[in-house]
Formats: sequence, structure tokens, C-alpha cells
Amino acid sequence: MGARRAAGEGSVHKRKQGGWQGSVAVGIVAGRPKRKTPYGATQREVLDKLGAIRRTLDAGLPVGTSRPITLADYLEAWLRDTLPMLVRPSTAQSYSSLTRQHIIPGLGHHRLDKLTAVHIRAFLSDKSTQTSPRTKRPLSSRTIQYLHAVLRLALEQARRDDLVVRNVAGLVCGPKVQRPEIAPLTLEEAGRLFAQAATDRLSPLWLLVTALGLRRGEALALRWADVDLDGGSLQVKASVQRVGGKLVRSEMPKTKSSRRALPLPAVVVDALRAHRTAQVQERLASAVWIDDTLVFTTGIGTPLEPRNVLRSFHALCDRAQVRRIRIHDLRHAAASFMLLQGVDMRVVMGTLGHSRLSTTSDLYTHLLEPVQRAAADRMDDLLRQMNPGSST
Repeated sequence: MGARRAAGEGSVHKRKQGGWQGSVAVGIVAGRPKRKTPYGATQREVLDKLGAIRRTLDAGLPVGTSRPITLADYLEAWLRDTLPMLVRPSTAQSYSSLTRQHIIPGLGHHRLDKLTAVHIRAFLSDKSTQTSPRTKRPLSSRTIQYLHAVLRLALEQARRDDLVVRNVAGLVCGPKVQRPEIAPLTLEEAGRLFAQAATDRLSPLWLLVTALGLRRGEALALRWADVDLDGGSLQVKASVQRVGGKLVRSEMPKTKSSRRALPLPAVVVDALRAHRTAQVQERLASAVWIDDTLVFTTGIGTPLEPRNVLRSFHALCDRAQVRRIRIHDLRHAAASFMLLQGVDMRVVMGTLGHSRLSTTSDLYTHLLEPVQRAAADRMDDLLRQMNPGSST
């Protein structure tokens, strides 16, 4: 007598009239179990059919006999059940938008198990010639790269769930992305900006982002419990993003390396001490204060709206007569200033929270010329000391 099958695996028996029949529960309808009963000429054939049904159920897809699973079926289930566990809410929202706006209309009609690398390659090529409905401009290579990344991520889960034999998106080379050359603030521009920011309510925010290269969302998510002013350090643990019209504080960082501990320059410690004192006074003078744990808030203790923070920063740029840049460009300025001081590239990587040294190098190698020139001059001095007879 064979071993009993586990609950939910279904059962198989030989039919009196010939062949084999299986049975497996696929849900509850009107309070009663709904079952599927596949048939086959052999026991193995029925077991294979039961296995396919179970894998479909495990992937969160509807089980039906009328039509095979399409890529659209699978992606909708993946967006609903799997993606939220893999990425931050803001990233999930972005991936969902890309999937429903581009991938499902372009590839969703294909059967999941019949999708090929040729289909995906043709889809990405076609997208490179299309224009965005919002901007009316051709889709950027970055957007097409994201489409490829979403497909690769989704189909990898399908492979792990045994819904497909292999991840065909992994067989396709994505487009090369030409990063625009970064032109961070110069030291002269930064001097004008911070001279103007001396009386700005958010001056400590601008100083902190420039000193440590924090992402905007990371800075806005900081709590006083994350900051050790006596020890001169802080912990980056979370990020604030606008998702579905609401501000969401996500404890899950962008990457594992995004969660990091950073030392604070003394000037930043002093600025944060003064900011905390001013915030306490502001809270005592206010009739209502919503959250006394956040480092940076509105005048009533609510989280700062990222778009309003950008408006405040642009107003500061205008007053300082400095070209308008993104707050994210202060992050680039931080990297630039560290490199100009001769800080090792790996230290810059760790400070910025990059997961790979190649990311930091690709972004900032063009800023290294002054550092390399200074290194060459020092080497020249050393060689002249070793060879006094060389020409001067």
C-alpha cells in the first residue's frame, strides 16, 4: 500500500471503466470545497496534471480548464501576492505601473509557458521606438531597462514555482544606459548656498545631506532615536516615500547596504543640537504637535512633504543665486567633496550606501581628475628625491 498523500496534494485512483482519475481541492465556493478532477490514461499523467494544478494554486493563480495561463494572468497575481514582499512600497508601485502600462499590453497575451526570449527581445526593441503618453518623448533607455528588470524578476519567481522551465528574460541582454554626466555643486556654489541658508529653518537638513550624501527620503525618515549626538553618529534605517497619495515610512532600505551607520562631522553635530533646541521651543509654542520623534518636521510636528522640501530648496537656490539643482544633487556634491579630499572610493561607497563599488565608480570617476593630478604631483616629488640628478 503506497504512502498517504499530504493534505492538499490530491488523490489518484484507477477507474473501473479504464484510465486514471485525480481529485484535488482548489478552493471554497458557497461554503463547500471546490475540486478539480483531471483524467489520464496513466497514473503518471494524472499525477503530472495534479502537480500543475498545485503549482498554479501556489502561485496564486486561478485554476481553470477553459484556457491556459497567460503572462497577464501570472503578472497580476505576482503583483498582488509576491512583489510587495520583495521591494519597498514605492518600488512596488513603480513596478506595478510599468507592468500594467507596458508589459501586460505588449506581452500579456502570450501563454506563460510559451513565452520566449524572441518575444521579449522584440518587445523591448519596439518600446525603444515608442513615446511616453505623459511626456510625449521617446521612452528612455533607463525605462526600457526597468521593463526588462521587472520581467526578469517576475519570471524568476515563475521558474522557482515550476510554472516555467527557465527564465527566458535572463537570456535577453537589456539596453545599455548612458548615464548623464554629473555636475555637482562647486565649492564656491556651496559656500554661497550655505551662507544664504544660515537663517533657513531647514538649514540643518541641507547641511546633513551635503555632509553625508543621504537620499532625501532617508533624511526625512530620521528619528532622534537614530541620532547619537554625544557619540557623533547616526543610523540610516528607513526612508520616506509617497505611495498611493500617502507618505509612507519604510523600514526596508533600498538595498542591504543602504542600512548603515555613519559618523557625523562636528559642524553637523553642532547644527543638529541647535536644531533640536529650536524644535523643542517650537513644540512648546505650538497648540498641537503630531510627532516628537522625527528630526525634521513641519511647524506642527508632521512629516515633511518631499515636494514641499524641494520647493523650499529651490527657493534657497534662487536667493543664493545658485543654479537650481535637485536635493539629490547634494548627495553628488557630498561624493565630490569627499573625493576632492582624497577619501578612498570604497569609503565613499559605504557612506552613500551603494551596494557595489562599480556603481560609485561609474558615477564619479570623471570627478577624480584633480585627485589623480595631485597624486601624480606627489609621485613626481618622490621620484625627484630618489633621483636627485633629474632635470627640474
